[in-house]
Amino acid sequence: MNRNRKIRKSIAAAMAGVLLAGQGAAGVCAESVRDTESREAEASSEGARETEAPKADEASQSREAEKVSAQPVGEGAEKEETVYVKASADGEPQEVIVSAWLKNTGGTDTLTDITALQNIENVKGEETFTQNGSKVVWNAGGNDIYYQGTTDKELPVEVQVSYYLDGQEISPEELAGKDGHVRIRFTYVNHKKDGEVYTPFAMVTGVVLPSGQFSNVTAEHGRVLSDGEKEIVVGMGFPGVSESLTLEKKEELEDIEIPDYFEMEADVTDFELPMTMTAATNLDLSKLGLDDIRNLDELEDAVEELEDAADELTDGSGELADGVKELRDSCVELIDGMTEIDENMGTLADGIATLDSKKEELLSGVQSLVSGIDTLNGKKGDLISGVGSLTSGIDTLNSKKGDLISGVNALKSGSSELARGSRALQQGIVQYTDGADTLKAGVETYVDGAQQFVQGTDAYIAGADQLAGGVITLNEQVQALAGQLGAALENPGADLSSAAAAIDTCISALEASIAGNQSVLATLQGVQANLPGSLPEALGGYAETYNNYVGQLNASIAQLQTDIAYQGQAKEALTQIKAALAGAAGAGGTDISGALQTLTAATQQLSDGATALTANDETLRAGGAQLTEKGEELRAGAAQLTGKNEELKQGAAQVAAGAGQLKKGSAQLSDGAGALGSGIGQLSDGGHQLSQGAEALGSGVQQLSDGGHQLSSGAAAFADGIVHLADGSTQLKDGTAQLAEAGGKLDEGTQELSDGAEELADGMKEFKEEGIDKITGALEDDLQDFLDRLEEMKDAGENYRSFGGEAESGSVKFIIETAGIAD
Repeated sequence: MNRNRKIRKSIAAAMAGVLLAGQGAAGVCAESVRDTESREAEASSEGARETEAPKADEASQSREAEKVSAQPVGEGAEKEETVYVKASADGEPQEVIVSAWLKNTGGTDTLTDITALQNIENVKGEETFTQNGSKVVWNAGGNDIYYQGTTDKELPVEVQVSYYLDGQEISPEELAGKDGHVRIRFTYVNHKKDGEVYTPFAMVTGVVLPSGQFSNVTAEHGRVLSDGEKEIVVGMGFPGVSESLTLEKKEELEDIEIPDYFEMEADVTDFELPMTMTAATNLDLSKLGLDDIRNLDELEDAVEELEDAADELTDGSGELADGVKELRDSCVELIDGMTEIDENMGTLADGIATLDSKKEELLSGVQSLVSGIDTLNGKKGDLISGVGSLTSGIDTLNSKKGDLISGVNALKSGSSELARGSRALQQGIVQYTDGADTLKAGVETYVDGAQQFVQGTDAYIAGADQLAGGVITLNEQVQALAGQLGAALENPGADLSSAAAAIDTCISALEASIAGNQSVLATLQGVQANLPGSLPEALGGYAETYNNYVGQLNASIAQLQTDIAYQGQAKEALTQIKAALAGAAGAGGTDISGALQTLTAATQQLSDGATALTANDETLRAGGAQLTEKGEELRAGAAQLTGKNEELKQGAAQVAAGAGQLKKGSAQLSDGAGALGSGIGQLSDGGHQLSQGAEALGSGVQQLSDGGHQLSSGAAAFADGIVHLADGSTQLKDGTAQLAEAGGKLDEGTQELSDGAEELADGMKEFKEEGIDKITGALEDDLQDFLDRLEEMKDAGENYRSFGGEAESGSVKFIIETAGIAD
């Protein structure tokens, strides 16, 4: 809805521009479009409010009838109608809505209107009405009335829209989304005839073209306008006017065309078209001044004045062409000068641009120089302080030179003692390396023993796993045996031969498992007997790992011994059960029950023990791996300890030799100390001279720093000037370029002006010969018939004041909106 409103406004503005530049009748139509837009805006802001005709009682209807009878129809009111026509894309009317404005110029309480409209509603107020047939009485209360209604009566005018793609007629539905050359023809049809003439109507159509889809747009009987974003095509026509004036029957006027259609063409991509809007209004020919022409003499005078004016206009257009030619010749010299200025300005701008591009290097160099001077200036205090410290240190050294000489003498004495001590150190190192070799041999013994111990535990772990598996099998056999024996106890006559065989199998399995476990136990006990109680603390973490591992293994041996005892108990219980089966049934039953309980308890303890026995397997494996790993570390450490023994012995020998050399050097140092004392005194004198020079240098650096900052400020100002100069030269170059370009446009413009002036002169000549002269000739031949038909058309235009009903005073206009076309 908002999009259509924007399109309507664009079309209305374009129509107004075209029509105000055309005939006087077109101005009336443009005003109609503007009024329509104004009222649409008012209706949109106020909102449509439905007002139903009240159902008054008989008394109130009687009072209203008295008021109506007291006022003639239309008295004190002027009626203005706007007819809105919703049409299909080809112009076929679909819906007709009439908006009426009753202007209460007399400010009366009631307004009477004659209308044939249906579905009447008040659109801008709360005023009510009563209706009797086509007569409607409004309770105006001094206000204007705005109402609307619908109708299905025939329209006096219509627009028929035809579409062509690449020369072939096509329906609007088929045209949607197509590419090619499109021609659209708007044909205006006048159905309102009054006697021998048609009621004169001016019809104006506006089309807003989608941006980017239409190109090479042309219009016949119209104009193509652009607002910079979109193109608007506006066309106009006067249906029935040419027929009313019978121009085709007058030889002198048959070439004068009063169009009754408008046509546009364009190259289109992906065709679509929003709604189009056509405004139509009856022409007020009285504005042509026909009433002022009293007779033929006056008309002839007017025609003569028209001919004289045409002559003057033709002469003036020729003089204009001559003047424009002279302007054209002068512009050539001006353009040459502007071009030369632009070329020279380009050279100047390039030079300034180069200077501008180098300004950063200049500023950077000056800034680096100033920064270096500032750093030097900032450090001058450190320099002076350092020189002062150096001088002070030299003075201190000078005062301490006596102590230096004394210390050198003491060094000479101490070097003798160092020589004696180095010999003692050499002897101690020999004793240390011998002990390290002994420690390495002991470590090898410990590590080898630990590895044998770990290998022994592997056999234990394998036996423990075998024992756990055997216990599971034994439990299964015992449970089966318990079931058979339980059945035998309940049924003394049962066959127990299979139970006896199962007992023998269990006993054999226990004996084999006990033998295997005792073998593993014997192996572990043999390893255990050969292990030392604990390792020395000198072995560090290895000793702790070793002792923990031995403790875990001892616990596992104890558990293995317990499990072997449980296996013995199970075997003894199975033996008792076997003996009981061979004895008397009564006594045997009692023995079997007790032995079975013993067997069950033993196997349960054996199962728990097997679980405990294997639970420690992973801990033993991890501990054995850690023990082996640390044994290798210990072995490597011992090797490293003894690997440097020879180097240590050699170093001790070198220390002893160096001590001897130190003894000799200290004697030489003592001799040079005296000469050093004399040199220190000279150095002290030079230090004081250096301190004085540093003070002078500091003063000079301060002056250099001040000058550097002035240089930096000047360089910055210089760089800013370059920037402004570069900007100005760029703007000046742009200006000269624009001036040169404008010169070209001026050249083109003056050429076009010259061509146009010549065309105008030729056109005015042709206008006079083909237009004015023919019109005057035609008027002289058949003027009275022409004036009579004009008078009839004027009367028909003045008398058409209402479409929806009747009006003594008013106007009517039509807005025909065709549906948009989209893919």
